[in-house]
Amino acid sequence: MKSQLEDMLQIWSAASYDATLSCALSQVERARDLARLTSLVSSRGLGVFTLDLPTLDTLLLSLLEHGHVVFEGPFGVRRSKKDQRPRFLHGFWALVCDESGCLKSDASPEAIFAIRQLSCLWKKLEVACSPKRVKDSVDEYFAIEAQMPQPSPFWGRDYRGDVPNSLFRDAFASRRSDFSDLGFLLRLDKVAGILLSSFGSFDSLSDDSPETGYFKHGPGAVANLKGGEYKYSFPSWSARLERIFPFDWCSGERLDCEERPSRVVPPSRLLAVPKTAKAPRLIAAEPVEHQWCQQKIKTFLDYQFRRSIIGRFFDPCNQTLSQRLVAQAARDRSLATIDLSSASDRISCWHIECLLRVQPSLLEACAAVRTDHIEDTLSSYGVMPLRKFASMGSALTFPIQSLFFLAVALASCGVSTPSEIRSMEGKVRVFGDDIIVPNEAYDSVTRNLTALGLKVNLTKSFSKGAFRESCGQDCWNDVDVTPVKPRVCTADAWIKAQALLDTSNNLFKKGLWRASNTIVEMLPVALTRNVFSHKVQVPGLVSFSGSKVRRPKWDKDLHRWYVLQPVVIKRQERVAEDSSLALREFHTRPFCAERARETGRMLSTVAKLAAVRVDTEVLG
Repeated sequence: MKSQLEDMLQIWSAASYDATLSCALSQVERARDLARLTSLVSSRGLGVFTLDLPTLDTLLLSLLEHGHVVFEGPFGVRRSKKDQRPRFLHGFWALVCDESGCLKSDASPEAIFAIRQLSCLWKKLEVACSPKRVKDSVDEYFAIEAQMPQPSPFWGRDYRGDVPNSLFRDAFASRRSDFSDLGFLLRLDKVAGILLSSFGSFDSLSDDSPETGYFKHGPGAVANLKGGEYKYSFPSWSARLERIFPFDWCSGERLDCEERPSRVVPPSRLLAVPKTAKAPRLIAAEPVEHQWCQQKIKTFLDYQFRRSIIGRFFDPCNQTLSQRLVAQAARDRSLATIDLSSASDRISCWHIECLLRVQPSLLEACAAVRTDHIEDTLSSYGVMPLRKFASMGSALTFPIQSLFFLAVALASCGVSTPSEIRSMEGKVRVFGDDIIVPNEAYDSVTRNLTALGLKVNLTKSFSKGAFRESCGQDCWNDVDVTPVKPRVCTADAWIKAQALLDTSNNLFKKGLWRASNTIVEMLPVALTRNVFSHKVQVPGLVSFSGSKVRRPKWDKDLHRWYVLQPVVIKRQERVAEDSSLALREFHTRPFCAERARETGRMLSTVAKLAAVRVDTEVLG
């Protein structure tokens, strides 16, 4: 039985063959590259794919942005004393830069994509990070925390005063001696007020609706319940939460004689989830009652974003508009893309206090659902107080940080009135920490973000060359050079087989047909029996040559031909909850005319193979 490394090497070899053909390079040199890589993998293992090879992509992006690069690292060994270009993948590098490492004016987009794809192919592979890397990430998390300013008394658990009316110009001009642009802070206060001025007051006691938001649970883990425990049984409900979200109204009063929840405020739990082999992603599992109420605020914000001026620059459910701007920016270089490092971990309570000052009801609700302590379950820090507004894992992190970065971007562009803000439509856009701004405002935005305590990731921010990247879309001179980055490489479970099928389709659409076919040969025959046109949204193999299906069947009732396409689904078993708590869930679950509302705990089970019906009429 082949090992995982052998599968990875085989797929990489096929992808290099496809890339060599697309760039009309010698297969002899490709064989040398494969031999070098095989030798390194045999001696150094998985880290060659997940840690070493991706450094080539970093070097390439630096070359595309600055026009010159000094090659270094394990795969940056030069070809000769006169030729600075790497010996590995030299044929592709020769189509992109000259012997001194300077970008060619006629650099080949095909070679750029080839280098990116071959260096990043296994960058996102789901593997556990080493304990040292996890500890380093935790140390960095708390190091960032220690550098942030202490929250104002408003964010304390026992605060009972008025909602503050804090301004950016007061909170940051005196705190940061390096803040030379006071005009920016004045504009930021005005822009934040304009963006939120059309919001209605947030009412936690309102009935669930698209306009006022919904109470609901998220899919993730929570801090104060064990796995499998019923999420609708709230073990705690803090006094501050009670003042804004009364338990009797916002959670549903218990019908039995059980005691009311504890007033103790539990901490969130710091967890590590797979991201890359270089570092995990650190998230916080929120207390269940905070998560429940955060969703009410989040769904309220989503509606307000869409109906207000903010919808011109940010859509929490759609990042395709940002992707379209990336293609435009790479073509005419009128826009710049900015990425931030640990963005959510650097947004302080002061940022949010100033941002939401014109909406005191919303600000007070955000403070009530904020978890102010976190328990480190990965290292030795124990329970620590938090200065940041929220870690990743809170339902409010994404919408609030997007709103904050939008306000900073607009104010940095020099606008401060509603008409001036509207004039920036199509020039400014945000999605989380992915920011797009006019090219001439790039220096101003990065300078102001840094002065506000954020950290711009300069290796992933682009304004000078013809390369732009944002929201998963990478373009060079309007050519899509986004590499495919699969997370699995073996089909030893049905859910992984489905993921590999998707990877095969993605490689096929990129023109890496041999690599795609190599993966197909690793998949169970049941999943690859039918082939569908790439224009048809059907789970299965795709093709540019139309559909080819096996064993169509005739439906005598509907008088049409159809085929059954196998698809992997993750079945879940529901365990009924025999208590009055189920009534709470029943009334908070959305109505569906096709099936009754079910209540109880969901237990995940293994992925299974099912079949979906596909009418041949839609296949063309």
